Amino acid sequence: MKNVKISFFTRTDGANPTVVESRGKSFPHQLVFSDEENNLYRFEMNSACLDVTKTGTTVTKLTFSEREVTQGSILASGMTFPVTLRTSRLKIKEDSIDAIYDLMDGSTVITHHEMHLGWKPEN
Repeated sequence: MKNVKISFFTRTDGANPTVVESRGKSFPHQLVFSDEENNLYRFEMNSACLDVTKTGTTVTKLTFSEREVTQGSILASGMTFPVTLRTSRLKIKEDSIDAIYDLMDGSTVITHHEMHLGWKPEN
């Protein structure tokens, strides 16, 4: 386990981005950090896919695989809502993750998302 500095950027439908600067923990194939609203993020990486879990007032679980359609879920107010993702870009590097994906309803794009996560060791 290593302590790391996190820079997390997300943008939905081209709107103003959400940027989180945080401290986190890096494990082999896994990164964990919290945001200012006490949401806990867990990124689990392998060469073929990325699993992201965000736990807070809602629990979001998403799976990304480049050029694939995958499933996820959102648990809110005691109800689970399935979501479908179409990932057009997923690049996992030694110190960053970039993803571009759409949330889908059948073959219709509901929202378009961009995500960048970068980390570096704390000194």
